[in-house]
Amino acid sequence: PEEGVRLMFDRSGVDLSEEEWKETLDDITTGQTDLWLDEYPLILGILDALVHAHSRGIYHRDVKPGNILLELDFSRAEKGLDPFVPKLCDFGASKIIGTGKNKKSIAPTRHTLVNIRTEPYRPNYDESTEKGKKEIRHQDTWDLLAWAVLTVEFLVNQHLDTLEEVRSHLEEKIAVEVDREIVDLLRKALSDDPEERPQDTKKFRSRIVKLTEKRKKRLKWKD
Repeated sequence: PEEGVRLMFDRSGVDLSEEEWKETLDDITTGQTDLWLDEYPLILGILDALVHAHSRGIYHRDVKPGNILLELDFSRAEKGLDPFVPKLCDFGASKIIGTGKNKKSIAPTRHTLVNIRTEPYRPNYDESTEKGKKEIRHQDTWDLLAWAVLTVEFLVNQHLDTLEEVRSHLEEKIAVEVDREIVDLLRKALSDDPEERPQDTKKFRSRIVKLTEKRKKRLKWKD
């Protein structure tokens, strides 16, 4: 919304005349509205950060709103692109597993804060149970689960307290407006069974991009 964009500019300390403000607003807003595509630049930016981290053999394991910073990039606005660039920060709970032959198995350890979690961005489990042990083995799915939670919250413009609420909002509010294939990917990322969640972040991103481009083409969306 215009008010939100104006607030971000005001907080940046940039002093724009009304004429400059109007020109800038025209550059970064097209008047188009779509539940998925309006939030897509932010959604994709966070996903890109996860793909990069995972490619380096790092699982963040604490993806949440407080660990997402927004950089205001005026050069992007001048090119007609979304000026807000998300930055993933605070890798204090991350785990380095390496890549290729150097990749290590994911074992439970208190030294990497595995037991510290923020709901609903991490699965809730008892590590003494079979489900808990399965979650520990599939920590490679936690970042995408958190990304899916953030995505649902962005789309409904509301903070949600539990994974059950997130899944409910996905079915009741998002599934009726967003392509079934995209919703199916979100469902998989939010699955209660870690073995059903996507494990390859790069392939997941490619699928999201492909389906989004398909939606843009159908809606004749102008970037």
